[in-house]
Amino acid sequence: MAVGIFAGQRNAGNVFDRTSLAGDFEMAMPLASRWQLDWTVAVGREDFEHSESDLFASAEPARKRKDTTWGGTATLAFDITDRLRLLVRGVYQRRDSNLTFGDGLPALDYRRNLVETGLSWSF
Repeated sequence: MAVGIFAGQRNAGNVFDRTSLAGDFEMAMPLASRWQLDWTVAVGREDFEHSESDLFASAEPARKRKDTTWGGTATLAFDITDRLRLLVRGVYQRRDSNLTFGDGLPALDYRRNLVETGLSWSF
């Protein structure tokens, strides 16, 4: 089990200046002999410092951008041998932003779903 916290400030010109705060929680659970389930949940917030961060504003007043990103990952692993492992992973991620195109269409929001499978070899 692990818990992580991140806080930071980026100074990269008015368009990209921002403060960030994020956290995550990870856990690994053995299910049976040679089987393991790993999962992670995470959330983060980015608050941009200047109205120039609204890259879609065509007229003043532009808004300061605020993004929230959260998601999770679950990985099922089966140890084929001591060095070879089969993995199946599902990922969900979502970002919500206060910025929109005209007529209220979301500009920077997204939802991502992934399913992955593969082999991991340790040496």
